[in-house]
Amino acid sequence: MKKILLILISEILLFTITGCNTTTTVKNDAELNQINGVTMTIKENTLTRSGATVVINDTNRTKTYSYGEAYRIDKKENGQWEELKPIHDDYGFNEMAYYTDDDGKLEFNYNWEYIYGQLENGEYRLAKSAYLVSNTPVTEDDKLYFSVEFNIE
Repeated sequence: MKKILLILISEILLFTITGCNTTTTVKNDAELNQINGVTMTIKENTLTRSGATVVINDTNRTKTYSYGEAYRIDKKENGQWEELKPIHDDYGFNEMAYYTDDDGKLEFNYNWEYIYGQLENGEYRLAKSAYLVSNTPVTEDDKLYFSVEFNIE
């Protein structure tokens, strides 16, 4: 019961702090990191030029993270990650806090065609953020960032 109450309070605080956002808020390459015990993969046979299903696998036993819908796609150009420019500026993401299931898994089905169009051949990464759930109010500074790389051929 205590865990459910903590999760409910965290979700309310997260929604109150972030509200509805029209940008991805995933930081740039210099601030992108990986989260210990958390990996993200592309689900087999779901990657297309216009979308994919990503699977978050969280093996932490002592920490609880929440994940939002927001993401950003970068393309590797001349050895450097460059954020793709959206082809529309009227998009947004729900700012719900999602948690992994009892097996530590969470899936997001993404269709990025409206935001980025169909991806050309190249090396890409999808970057997301997560929050460590705690008893204190969550702020933008508490976000952790992670990514999954993929190729379009």
